[in-house]
Amino acid sequence: MSRPDDELTGLANLKTAMATAEMWRNESSFQGAEVGCIAVDLDHFKEFNNALGHVVGDVVLIQIAVRISNAFQNGEIISISADVFYIFIPDVRSENQIEEMVAFLYRLLDAPIEIPDLTLPYERDSYPYDLNPVIDEHTVRVRVNIGYAVTKRGDAPGDCLFRAEESLNEAKLSERNQE
Repeated sequence: MSRPDDELTGLANLKTAMATAEMWRNESSFQGAEVGCIAVDLDHFKEFNNALGHVVGDVVLIQIAVRISNAFQNGEIISISADVFYIFIPDVRSENQIEEMVAFLYRLLDAPIEIPDLTLPYERDSYPYDLNPVIDEHTVRVRVNIGYAVTKRGDAPGDCLFRAEESLNEAKLSERNQE
């Protein structure tokens, strides 16, 4: 039997999160409300991981998971799949509610990440993108892209997840066109 949580971050896996979101959708207590999904992608994380090392990448994933988990403690379920975090929100009353959460997440995740016990293995000119993630020998900053969606009447959470991922892809394309 496999463990339902991500071993590194302790977050739910996507299958567990989707099952919970489906349960919310079916519960009568959430009548008149919808389920929201926010998808948070760590931009260029593969290249980040390759340039700075997997230990640093793991620390970053854990720190992002902690920040999101600490910020969302009102019944939301948070999951991870590779370098994308998913936040499923029950009882969404308006799209504006989700938009406010997205704006908050951009601010929350823009803060530098301390890597206190490691000296970052990094040559100043070796990172392949213009935005250098290293602030100093113990601090990095990651860029994120965020997409979101809210279920429509009759939607399954999988439909909402699909639309959140489409929104995320649009955000990535928009960001990359500005690089």
